[in-house]
Amino acid sequence: MIRALLLILGFAAAGVFLAQLIKQKGAGYVLIYFNHYSFETSLGFLCAVIVVAWILLWAAYKLISFVIASLWGTGQLAKRHKIKKQKNLQAEGLLAYNSEHWHDAGKKLYQSAEIADKPFVSYLMSAKAYMKLNDFACAKDALKKAQSCQAIDAVSLKLTAIDMAVAQGSLTEAKLHMDEALKQYPKNPVVLLKASEFYDKANRPEGLTKALPQLEKQHLLQADQVNQLKVKQMKQALRDAVKSGDAKAIDKVYKKANGLRQNPECYLAYFEALKSQQDMPALMDKVEKQLKHEANGELLSLYADIAHDKERQFAFLKQLEANQGETADLDLALGRVAKALGNKEDAEAFFKAAVTTQGDSGPALELVQLQQDATAIQPASEGISRH
Repeated sequence: MIRALLLILGFAAAGVFLAQLIKQKGAGYVLIYFNHYSFETSLGFLCAVIVVAWILLWAAYKLISFVIASLWGTGQLAKRHKIKKQKNLQAEGLLAYNSEHWHDAGKKLYQSAEIADKPFVSYLMSAKAYMKLNDFACAKDALKKAQSCQAIDAVSLKLTAIDMAVAQGSLTEAKLHMDEALKQYPKNPVVLLKASEFYDKANRPEGLTKALPQLEKQHLLQADQVNQLKVKQMKQALRDAVKSGDAKAIDKVYKKANGLRQNPECYLAYFEALKSQQDMPALMDKVEKQLKHEANGELLSLYADIAHDKERQFAFLKQLEANQGETADLDLALGRVAKALGNKEDAEAFFKAAVTTQGDSGPALELVQLQQDATAIQPASEGISRH
């Protein structure tokens, strides 16, 4: 519109300039003769008539176009009204979604999508809102409409399908979608983060085998989070190896855990897996080797509970105490072994020391209970000297 007006003004100015130029040379005239009719006028007047007629014709054309567009719902005015209505509905829907008014959000986003030129986002958000209400019929309908849009985000569709399956309690279907997403988009950060969340909550850490390297490489998770996922993977692999009954498979899993073998969760899970194989001498050898490196409470407790060669255990723990110093954890383990050997006096002495020794051992109430249990032990024929 502005360009057209500027063009008209430009022609008018040029016409005025030309008229003044011609006037200086003479008024001039124009004779129009047609079908025995003639019309004679000055050149300046004729130019003015032509300009005015052109403006009137242009105005008439615009007026007619406006009327037709208003009647039939087309044209710029109708389009602007439609766009404004769509944007208002979408904004209201998004605000309702942010306020967790799921019903209003789902309805308004769906309605805004129906009149939008690019409806994908509105349909997708509508599906998510209906999922919050467990209205899966409406959610599936909105998701289906989103899939049929021309401009779509395939990753968002796949992740929403995963959320839909999880919300319906179909973990098998969700896992299928998640596996497909990882296969199709193995380096996509959003997919990788979704995979880490999904497989962790589904307690299926083995699904992260391909995702973990990229999660670590792209620094999408903190180092301790990545290590925690690796530990869960290893523990699951150990459980699978235990079910197979293959001791070599257990060792193989542990050997593959590079950088994690000194993680307490890892080696404790490994020792528990070995314990299930009933090879106690081999288990004691490996636990003793680890205790020389790190004698924490859980490992000492596991060692003291091994039902094999208690005298060897007592001697080893005494030597460990001599090398690393007395701790509440060591006293507790020595008390348990002494109790298993049937020595009341030593067991009671170690339990008392465990209660009074300062350290980050187990709760004092548990130690007191063990001390009380020790009083019921009958004296052995030969005591084991503490000092």
